[in-house]
Amino acid sequence: MENSREYIYKADDARHHFSNDHAKTVIIPADITSLGHNFYAWSQVENFKVANENPHFADDDGVLFDKTRTVLHKYPEGRRSHSYTVPDGVLKIKSNAFSDSSDIFTRFSSDAHEGQEGFTITLPASVTSIEDMAFNSGSRRLGAIHVHEDNPGFSSREGVLFDKNTKTLICCPAGFAKNDYVIPDTVKIIHREGFSGCVHLTRVALPAGLTHIGEHAFEECRNLLEINIPGTVVVISAFSFSYCFKLTNVYLQEGTQCIDTATFGMCNFMKNILIPRSVTNIESTALSLSPSLTIHCHENSFAHEFALERRLSFAFVEDQIPHFPIDGDTIPGALRIDGKALEEQLMGNREIAGLLENIAGMAGPIIIKN
Repeated sequence: MENSREYIYKADDARHHFSNDHAKTVIIPADITSLGHNFYAWSQVENFKVANENPHFADDDGVLFDKTRTVLHKYPEGRRSHSYTVPDGVLKIKSNAFSDSSDIFTRFSSDAHEGQEGFTITLPASVTSIEDMAFNSGSRRLGAIHVHEDNPGFSSREGVLFDKNTKTLICCPAGFAKNDYVIPDTVKIIHREGFSGCVHLTRVALPAGLTHIGEHAFEECRNLLEINIPGTVVVISAFSFSYCFKLTNVYLQEGTQCIDTATFGMCNFMKNILIPRSVTNIESTALSLSPSLTIHCHENSFAHEFALERRLSFAFVEDQIPHFPIDGDTIPGALRIDGKALEEQLMGNREIAGLLENIAGMAGPIIIKN
């Protein structure tokens, strides 16, 4: 009989949905040749063990690699250590290698600093490839990513991951502890999900020469209060600021042309957005149509017409950029839930995430009190 604390991964698991939230050890038998997309969500697992005869995979101190140990597939989510140094010789970090699905309840936590363990990852000089979402934004535990100074393709500053020349910001860890952060002037691109889930951040200063903000770049930065986007960003990508519940003021500068799908979706308490004449496309779902929202724009501009069509409040501006006040950190009307009682009652069922999002869509932000 299979040990309830162990789970033997089966070939069918790669093709079908499976769940084992209680396993501490996952065993990879010799006949496993591939891993399904569901493989990367193991909230309690502390070790992976691979059969020596398996020709495709291997383990090293409980971490899952390919057979040659040059590709890191998965660091165990349930292991609560404070740091991990990727072994020298590893060339690639796979997508979701450092995800943490056990953090689902902290997405709506009322205390951004609660439960932080300051987990750090150090990358060796050998790493040349990092797949998208390798340091998945769900992991609030990840506080810093460090890179060996001899790495030819990547670098880090203050625990934030960049390319070697600091022109692309790849990942600011979700557990990054600063409230205010100034992005280096050299940065031109913020990678997809670059700041996603950074719950500590209240303000981020974007560099004047920034040209691209990736999709979901600031998604779920739920304490972010305001953002000033330079006009060198021509298209503000889809979902880039969605679920920023406390986002109050947004400044767009002359030069920006498009606000994409759900760019500011679920920003239910946004009060002011400055939209310049240069904007000629606002997707229908680009803004969360909060009753408190005022669009600040020029008369007869595209933004003016958008506001009229959507019956949104608007105010005309002249050439001088207005300054909008910030009322504070409180969110009126937020729904408060006792998180520990809720999780205990539901026995850790992660399906509650969908329910919480549905409630948030009707009632505004959810603040779970632990």
